[in-house]
Amino acid sequence: MDPLSITASIIAVPQLTTTLTNYISNVGNATSDQKKVAVEASNLYGLLTNLRFRVEEVRSDGAWFNQVKLLGIDNGPLEQFKHILEKMVEQITLSRTRDRIKSALTWRWTKSEVDEALKQMERLKTLITIALTNDAFYPWRGHEVGHAASEVHLGVEQLKTHASRDLQDRLSRWLRVPDPSTNFQAALGKRHPQTGLWLLKSSHFQDWRSSASSFLWLYGNVGCGKTVLSATALQTILHEATVQPGTVVSYFYFDFNSAEKQHSQSAIRSLLFQLVLQLPDCLQALEQLYQRCDNGHQQPSENSIGSMLHSVLALANRKYIVFDALDECTDREDLLPFIQNLVVSQQHEVCILATSRRERDIEEELKPVAR
Repeated sequence: MDPLSITASIIAVPQLTTTLTNYISNVGNATSDQKKVAVEASNLYGLLTNLRFRVEEVRSDGAWFNQVKLLGIDNGPLEQFKHILEKMVEQITLSRTRDRIKSALTWRWTKSEVDEALKQMERLKTLITIALTNDAFYPWRGHEVGHAASEVHLGVEQLKTHASRDLQDRLSRWLRVPDPSTNFQAALGKRHPQTGLWLLKSSHFQDWRSSASSFLWLYGNVGCGKTVLSATALQTILHEATVQPGTVVSYFYFDFNSAEKQHSQSAIRSLLFQLVLQLPDCLQALEQLYQRCDNGHQQPSENSIGSMLHSVLALANRKYIVFDALDECTDREDLLPFIQNLVVSQQHEVCILATSRRERDIEEELKPVAR
């Protein structure tokens, strides 16, 4: 697919979006669902326009374009969203009464169908956002990544595509899951042009990401940029997950400035929550555990959380986990054996990247299994 072809695919979507949003905005009896669709479609309009201009500027043989053109493949994200808009526009009917036009919007979709449409919009918005901010594939715009990262919510929120928002929020509150995406965004905001490209191009990183199971440990002194490097690696594999079906990514940033981000169980629960949102078949199992715990009035045991995490990992195909700042975990005596067990387990085949200072206990536990 050349730039003209994907540009044509992009242009078709904003045109339909304009038709839909203008009508919903002008009609007097629009429902809350219709207005929500209009808002989400309008948000996508700006992203699509930005993407179109960037596609027109780049070379068709560049690495960034080779990733972006996957959006426009047959039955890909752009085409799926275009079909959704076409169905909605078809349901707009105009009836004439004497000398004026009386607008009436016929909405035959069920709530589940509307939710599915909104889910597809969110998915496309996520993919475009990653494309627009991923300077690992678009390095000549790297100086804008810090600004973009402060405005775009990446990370855990990207992964919430399968469950209803109410269920997600209920399970998140019950598990008391801290959100590591705030750390991820902050780290991206500190990046400078070309930061971390040496890591992405290194044989160690390439071997790590292409292996069925591996552990990569990045260690260094305080202030040497380990967190920014972890964000660079994470941004790259998050992008990979959007274009390779069956790939799941979870991560956790330990943080001495946040009490809830200093414990191993917080990390394990966060990993589990992120994974089940990417594997909808597993969400039911977590909801059943919630019900067994008196509908969330009791906390699950550490064993039940750990057991479910292992089960979920066994179901996924490609799996990546990123831990940042292991040295800021207050109960490393529990965390390090957990990581080591994941690395050596033949059942899971998971690729784990971790950063930390070169502390003695971390080195003794993890160096034997690290690259």
